[in-house]
Parts: sequence; C-alpha cells; structure tokens
Amino acid sequence: MLQTFPHATFYLDIKSPDADPARFADALLTTLEEQHALARTRIYSTDARYLQALPPQIARFVSRDETRSLLANVAMAHRCQLQPHDATPRWYGLELTREVEVVEKYTLAKDAPRRSSAGMRNQCLFPFAGSGADCVIRH
Repeated sequence: MLQTFPHATFYLDIKSPDADPARFADALLTTLEEQHALARTRIYSTDARYLQALPPQIARFVSRDETRSLLANVAMAHRCQLQPHDATPRWYGLELTREVEVVEKYTLAKDAPRRSSAGMRNQCLFPFAGSGADCVIRH
C-alpha cells in the first residue's frame, strides 16, 4: 500500500497482541524508512506498550488512556489539561461516541480505611465533541 499510494497519508492501527513491542517497532521503522513513508504515517494502538516502544522518528497518537483521561476531565471538571510536550505534533484518537461506565467509590464512615465500601455505577455515552474536541484542537 505504501508503494501503491506514495503520496497518501496512512493511519495505522497496531493490532498485534502477541508481538513483542520492541521487535514490532524495529520492523515498522525499517519498513517505513525503506518506503520513504515516515513523514506520511501515523501510528495508533489501544495498547500503550506499542506506542511507547516506537522510536521518536515515528509519529504516533497519544495513548488511549491519556486521551480518555483528558476527555473525562473536560467533561466532568470542565478543565482542559493537556500534558506538557515539546514541539512534536500530537494526535488523539477515540470513537466519536463511546459507551463508558462512571464509577464513584466512597467510604461509609469517616474513620474507615481508604478502601471502598460502597459505590455507584452509571452507564453513559461519552461524545468526542464539544468542549472535549475544542480542548484537543486548540492545543
């Protein structure tokens, strides 16, 4: 595909739960360099180990966990708190609408140990739009 479409930008989603992240990253770097595709490829994975193993010259999305935390803080606390980063561009990937479960844990007694003895669970839809999208786009 990289040869067939030499001017296209590719967004690759790593789906290799059995592969060693470091070996995968080395093989990917070799392929992208051989195909002169480093500048036109972005890598995504739901498994942060694969993103962390990538060498700096491979562009990658922010981890799913970091993206989810960012959006949850925007939605629930109305705060856009992006992690400080250098001048390297950042990409965020998440479904336009995602089912999430909000869990609130609390203790029943003031002097109780720090473990949860009760809690509430709510199912909700979490849209990647509005203030969450604005936060990512502005920064």
